[in-house]
Amino acid sequence: MKYLGSFLFPMLISVSVFSQDNYYWVGGQGNWSDLNHWQLENGSTPIDLPGIMNNVFFNANSFEQSFDAVSIDIINPACKSMIWENLPFQVILSGNIPNTKLTIAGSLHFESNVFNQFEGELEFVSTQEDNTIAMNGNHLNNDIIFNGSGGAWTLLDNLILQIDNSISSLYLIEGSLFTNGVLIVGESFLSDYQTPRILNIENSAISLYKENGNAWLTNCENLTIIAENSSINLTGQNAKFINKNGFNLSFWDINLLGALDSIFNINNDVSYKNIVLEGMYSLINGNFSAHSVSLTGSGSTLQGYSMTDIVMIGSDQTSIKNNHHIGKLIVNGILHILDSSYIEFGVFYKKSYFHGNCTFDTLVLLPAEVTPAEGNIFYFGPGTTQTINDSLYIRGNQCSNITLTSINTAEYAYLRKDYGAHDVSCDFLVINGVAAESATLNFYAGQSSSSWPVPPPGWLFENSPNYFYGFSGVTYEACWGDTLILNATNFNGWTNTEYFWNGSTIPGEITFPVTSQDTIWIRVQYAADCFIEDYAIVVFDSCENAVNETLSNKLISIFPNPTNGFFSIESHNNFEEINFILRNSNGVIVFNEMLYPTDTKFRKSFDFTGLSKGIYSAEFIMKSKTMSQKVILY
Repeated sequence: MKYLGSFLFPMLISVSVFSQDNYYWVGGQGNWSDLNHWQLENGSTPIDLPGIMNNVFFNANSFEQSFDAVSIDIINPACKSMIWENLPFQVILSGNIPNTKLTIAGSLHFESNVFNQFEGELEFVSTQEDNTIAMNGNHLNNDIIFNGSGGAWTLLDNLILQIDNSISSLYLIEGSLFTNGVLIVGESFLSDYQTPRILNIENSAISLYKENGNAWLTNCENLTIIAENSSINLTGQNAKFINKNGFNLSFWDINLLGALDSIFNINNDVSYKNIVLEGMYSLINGNFSAHSVSLTGSGSTLQGYSMTDIVMIGSDQTSIKNNHHIGKLIVNGILHILDSSYIEFGVFYKKSYFHGNCTFDTLVLLPAEVTPAEGNIFYFGPGTTQTINDSLYIRGNQCSNITLTSINTAEYAYLRKDYGAHDVSCDFLVINGVAAESATLNFYAGQSSSSWPVPPPGWLFENSPNYFYGFSGVTYEACWGDTLILNATNFNGWTNTEYFWNGSTIPGEITFPVTSQDTIWIRVQYAADCFIEDYAIVVFDSCENAVNETLSNKLISIFPNPTNGFFSIESHNNFEEINFILRNSNGVIVFNEMLYPTDTKFRKSFDFTGLSKGIYSAEFIMKSKTMSQKVILY
């Protein structure tokens, strides 16, 4: 783009700016500068060419045959509105004089019978708000400029800037542009000005193919952006999406599709709905907030300071640099976390690197799925500490161990968890130079885990209380008429792990309902060449001899049972105070609360998802009786 003019309307045009006559093209093919091709409404020939006060019309009376051409042969043609309408056949608008700029002070309406070959710039200047642009399938072959104090333009259909020569950009200098839900395709969008501007791109898709430069550049001072349900796609390589200055800016979907593409937020406050970094070595940098950021291009980077609900890692050698607050981090590629970030929930499906001191509310490290013999390896920077506030889950399986290692094994890295009512329970680990720290809790590595070359401080290489791997032939009890739900969660499977119940050749769900006593077999298939087989024994009883349990079933019920930790207690026909006590298999009280029924059917829900899996005893102590019932947490 060669536009370097001022914000003033171009007045140095050989036209009569005081005339408000409509101009009509007549006589078929010809040059714009030929007055004999222009006619006023009274049928006379004007004394001047049309200017910014004159509407120009091209209609059924303008041309004599197909492919008649109107050739713009002057540098600065101008008009108010340009309207092509009711054309009986195809005609051409042409003009290729260097540095030509057509100025339109109103609307532009092409018709489908127009073939636009004009190669000059097109500048819209207006102080009115009712201007419209209809392309009807035509492309613009050079830059388009919107420049009008108080002016506003609305697109009526798709706006396509010529792609072949890669030189066409859209400029918003002053005024308002309403894209009206259409498609815009061009090399770049540029609005690096401080003048009042409104850009409304609601429901529109904008595709920019600039390479090695600014595909999107806005100075957001005095710029209002309305972008709900819109998408902006950068398709070229090394293309930049830049917003500088301004506050309370909000975008919807931004997709960086080319290699080395980047987003820069400079001295501003920007929010995004969704960002996708698909190209290799793409980057987002600066202060921003987002609902989701997806790093699917190899080598892509999240950098700066952000507040993001969801970050998804889908490729290898991705990085998170500086400081971020992430709600949910889902890692399906090799990730390097540098510096210090706060992550509410992080789940890692592939090996990753923790170079800085991060804080997690929940940290989940899972075994590998693709190469179970190698397992997943998680690397930690020497001297760094990963602090976990709520929950730490690190469990491999006998087909795929999880390795925790310091990047420099001569110096320990640390996992620290001080808060919570329950110890840390891990399994199938290989630990090398990663120590555990806690002021209040035990770190159980699991009896199937090992360390090399020496056990790091803080770990107990035994199973935590109430944890067992798989079913291990455990006997489950239930009353006749109930349905017992066996759950295979304790096999520490992965997303694509398959569960085959009782010899079936068709994989089933992770849970299996049982209504009669039996020995239930399971084959857990972690990968094509890796599986484990196990069984559980289910015994049903009439419960007639279990007085406490019978009373409990009649007066107080627990559902669902077995449970993942969420269950409800319902009391029937009982107004007595109830002391609800939950004990683990060692008899230790893990919960104690008084319940006060106020109706014949009293219900209260509980969340015990933080408890270890296993069998618990629920006791209900009232003035007249004491009852108990088994609760299975899976």
